[in-house]
Amino acid sequence: MSLLESQRNIIKLALFVCATDGLISDTEEETIIKLFVKEFPSVTNDELDREIEEFYTSNKQLEFYAERIKTKCDKTVAVHISLEAAASDGLDVRENIALKRVLNLWNMDLDEVNHGE
Repeated sequence: MSLLESQRNIIKLALFVCATDGLISDTEEETIIKLFVKEFPSVTNDELDREIEEFYTSNKQLEFYAERIKTKCDKTVAVHISLEAAASDGLDVRENIALKRVLNLWNMDLDEVNHGE
């Protein structure tokens, strides 16, 4: 199975948020993979590895990934994965700012994401 465009952007958005403190830790990457596979069980490790590798060679910005995630359900999943992954090794203020930028772009707030409203 091939990843959907929205799924590719969810992974890369989460990676971008985690990278804003200067480093994506092994813990953050493992958390992204674990949560993504839980949400999308048909995705293979090879597909995830390709997307992660592509992220590291890309120069795209946060807004690029956020603008390509369209549905409210996908946005909620993206914020959940990003937040959990960034917090997995201690939420840095820069990661928190990146998450707030995403929420502002989508006109959402964290309560909406946490309650699925």
